Amino acid sequence: MTHILKEPVTGPSAWRRADVEDSSQWTYILDEKMRKEILESAEKIAANGDDVWSLSRTSVPLSRSADLFARCVDELENGRGLAMVRGVPIEGLSLEEAHTVFGVVGLHLGKAVPQNGRGDRVVSIKDHGIGRLNSKTVRGYQTNEALPFHSDAPDIAALLCLQQAQQGGEFYVASAMQIYNTLLEEAPELLGLYYAGIFYDYRGEEPPGEPPAYKNAIFGYHNNQLTCRYFLRQFADSAPAKLGFFQSEAEKLALDTFEEIAAREENYVSMRLAPGDMQLVDDNITVHRRAAYSDEADGATDTTRHLLRLWINVENGREFPQFVSTHRWGMKRAATVQQKD
Repeated sequence: MTHILKEPVTGPSAWRRADVEDSSQWTYILDEKMRKEILESAEKIAANGDDVWSLSRTSVPLSRSADLFARCVDELENGRGLAMVRGVPIEGLSLEEAHTVFGVVGLHLGKAVPQNGRGDRVVSIKDHGIGRLNSKTVRGYQTNEALPFHSDAPDIAALLCLQQAQQGGEFYVASAMQIYNTLLEEAPELLGLYYAGIFYDYRGEEPPGEPPAYKNAIFGYHNNQLTCRYFLRQFADSAPAKLGFFQSEAEKLALDTFEEIAAREENYVSMRLAPGDMQLVDDNITVHRRAAYSDEADGATDTTRHLLRLWINVENGREFPQFVSTHRWGMKRAATVQQKD
């Protein structure tokens, strides 16, 4: 039986911009010794010919920086739900080497899960040149267009900046818990729709034998914890036609209302990543969006925007039914897969 929370969410997870504008509250700096041990661990993995994802946290110890990452995860899960780690050592590295460095960090954040139908644990956030979100198969990380407020599937979405675009690409994060509190005040009649769930488009990455869309709750209340998953609006808009029906006006109103509250200036904080910055957001309690960006060549300087993303579940994380996040533990292998990165 679904239980609908009828009381406001309290505590640090329900914040407005004024509460988090001081980024020093949620920024963690890697010093030179921390950077060195991360880089040395990655070099050792490469020298041994190991796949970082076949290793465990205990087999890749970080004596100097492990505590910093543990504090970061605690802030994500039990605090504001957003964090920035600065100084990840990626200068002069090849893409493969950067993947390994990101993997070393990822091991100390939690368990990385597959993000697409190919089973990739790390994906490149860049303009892949394969179309836009109005396509039947393109996903948000493959385009340079603006993305509305949304969640990703796991507990934590981690973005590591390799190269920022000259124009655009800023990130905006809002508290889904504060959005819920506003819904309680302004539109309580819509709550049942959020708990019942919305259909979302697989974008061509459905597992064998499954339909091209799946249903996922937007809010769920379990074990005295409210959890949110609000996936990309474009996926909600394109799903019904693939299943042979229309999205109801009530569902459209619920989605519009959620996004309008998230986009209120007092409800979000913005940030722009520089190379070596790692942004982390907790999908259980926040939503995020991205501004459109443009890649421009400036002589010999490569200004092609390129970030790496991990989907991570934390150890001993909150428990809730799969219906609240269908792909929390990773995407299944698809019957057909998109072009490679």
